[in-house]
Amino acid sequence: MAKKMKKTLRPSDDRLLEIVEAACDAYIGDVTILESAVGALVIGRLFGWHCLRLIHPAAFKKYESILLIKFREELPERGPFADKVNAMRMFDQAVAFWRVAKAGLDDLATARQKVSA
Repeated sequence: MAKKMKKTLRPSDDRLLEIVEAACDAYIGDVTILESAVGALVIGRLFGWHCLRLIHPAAFKKYESILLIKFREELPERGPFADKVNAMRMFDQAVAFWRVAKAGLDDLATARQKVSA
């Protein structure tokens, strides 16, 4: 199966307004929650949906339901400012650590197989 291309384009201003207007039309409830969801959409446009997932793990799905979208379909995985988010930098370091650790474990397993044989 072919690997999916990472989405790198940000939604246009018109698309952003379309999402916000649709959410405002459909939303009934505390407007501060709607405001937070719209703010997350704007931040996600610049930082990417992956940063949103790290910043708002509990509210991520809630904001999607309020905005009537899936962040992964509308936003880039990483935006141009993603590296400014501490959580994203820590995530990248953890991924790099485990990549190195896994490579070391694979080498160790290979060495053990050679010794056992």
